[in-house]
Amino acid sequence: METQSLGNIFSTKAASGNNNLNKSIFSFFLNNSVNTSNGHDTSGHCQKMIHVPAHMRAGKRIDAYDRICGQDHDAKEAQQKNMEEAGQQISSSKKSTSPHMQQKYGDLIQSYWPYLKEHEGPLNYAYLDTLGKITAGAGLYIPDEASFISLPWIYQGREATIAQKQAEYKRLKSFQNRGAFGTNHNARDFRVKDLSKEFTLSEHIIIDKALEHLENDLQALESKFIDFDSYPRALQMVLLDMQYNMGGNFNAEKWPRFFEGIRQKNISQMIEQVNRYQVGKNRNDWSRDTLRNIPLINGWHY
Repeated sequence: METQSLGNIFSTKAASGNNNLNKSIFSFFLNNSVNTSNGHDTSGHCQKMIHVPAHMRAGKRIDAYDRICGQDHDAKEAQQKNMEEAGQQISSSKKSTSPHMQQKYGDLIQSYWPYLKEHEGPLNYAYLDTLGKITAGAGLYIPDEASFISLPWIYQGREATIAQKQAEYKRLKSFQNRGAFGTNHNARDFRVKDLSKEFTLSEHIIIDKALEHLENDLQALESKFIDFDSYPRALQMVLLDMQYNMGGNFNAEKWPRFFEGIRQKNISQMIEQVNRYQVGKNRNDWSRDTLRNIPLINGWHY
């Protein structure tokens, strides 16, 4: 198979129908290596393309360098499995992404998808996040009753009526109003014990909404960072995760030293400043480890 980018597959196959497009995307991810820096295939070139100081790989911690370079066989297999699953899920989605996003960022979205699933823990029913916001799917924020009603919720095997959606929304608001979330209540226990799982969203809707979210996030990142499309893949993934998680709160005014680290291409400063108080340790650790895989080329330095 001739190597080509996911963006090229999107643009050249779109006219041939969804089935062929889906097969082409899935085939691409079965037969091509995961890219960690723009424009480079990392298979067989780990020592040249991924520059991770030895002290950062010391001890028993398995980092991204080991996974990508195959030094840890199980981790490499798990990564490939995640990418194949991501290819299947995204290519089977009903969402029609814009040609601009398909061509420029299709492979970035595909690479980030397994981590988005891990970080957001998609749920097909609504819950309150740690800030008390009504949420569903892969971190889909539902700001008001109209937005809740607009979603195709399934109730007892069929789409819920407007009256049923209104009643469910009011029930969720009652939990929100009494502060049964965040520090006052374990979020995951709250989801399990107190929330109805009878109102659900289909997997297609969850994926479609997540892709819409990602497209909006990428547009926002292009406006915040004029060179975003030329950044190393590792940095793009972290920025996408931060934008997805924080939205408008991710800006230079609130994150001045992190943004300054990007301008100076200073990896150490970015690692020091990337911590988010509203996410768990694993997500923050992932951000730091991913930033450590920025190649020390084109002026990027520690």
